[in-house]
Amino acid sequence: MIRKALGICTGAIIIVVAGAACVFAITPQSTNASPLETAASSAKTAVVNRAIDASGVKTAVEDSLIAHARDISSATGISTTQVQNVIESLDIDDWQAVTLPADAAATTTISGSAAGVPASLTTYSDPNYVTISAYGQNIDLAVPASAQQYLPMLACAAA
Repeated sequence: MIRKALGICTGAIIIVVAGAACVFAITPQSTNASPLETAASSAKTAVVNRAIDASGVKTAVEDSLIAHARDISSATGISTTQVQNVIESLDIDDWQAVTLPADAAATTTISGSAAGVPASLTTYSDPNYVTISAYGQNIDLAVPASAQQYLPMLACAAA
């Protein structure tokens, strides 16, 4: 029951964020990228961040989580107040699309679906990054320090 509830919430978040930026693919930065490739990657990242901000997806994700706080609480046994505190600590407004470092080592991939769309979230040994994959696109995101402590919980949801 807990796994299913967390999986649904995680899947919904993945789909919403990926859907907002599905037009753009951000590729890993090569260690020997030319200045032109670096500039192009930076430009794509800036466009994705603007698209995410303009879409209101961050607010939609946070609102959806808050709206389901009671359900998450029931499924996990954590008080609703604690769930709301975790949601606030995720600092969703500060998540930004970035170029994933070429040496990033994946540690966990959580797959699921929401609204019939398959998606996955990949975490890395460096907790500063996650990758969301949906709609045939990968979106690499920088994770705010306040949210990094909660990434291992996602792996528990998939177990």
